[in-house]
Amino acid sequence: MLASAAHADPDLLQLDVDGNIEYQAASPHNERIFTRQELLAMPVHTIQTSTNWTGSEVWEGPRLIDVLKKAGIRGSSIRVFAYDDYSQEIPVAFIEKYEPILAYRENGRELRLNDFGPLFIIFPRDQYRDELSTISNTRRFVFQVRRIEVK
Repeated sequence: MLASAAHADPDLLQLDVDGNIEYQAASPHNERIFTRQELLAMPVHTIQTSTNWTGSEVWEGPRLIDVLKKAGIRGSSIRVFAYDDYSQEIPVAFIEKYEPILAYRENGRELRLNDFGPLFIIFPRDQYRDELSTISNTRRFVFQVRRIEVK
């Protein structure tokens, strides 16, 4: 039911970050909810790269590490959850090294749930092809991101 309801909603651009964070106004559940307005207000970074699912595209969004820092990250890894229940763990050191973005636009077009959105973790794969094209690292290109748990 969530997937069909989510698919019908054209504006899902929101991100829940929970777990090992120290956000000042964290809810009783120790989570930080980034609204559409907050995500769009963050500095926009651009990565032009290909993925396993696309050719070379221009992706835009905030740096993932900036979002995590704003949430008050205290852990050494994160687990990213997608709307289709896929999840993937990513070490914070890996994020700091490769500086992925949480893309909400592809070639100037806002991402929708049926085309990788609302958020897609994009690494600069073409810049670091040898390192980021491995099977284990390709799994870290998570699309349809809805939640991040800090471990």
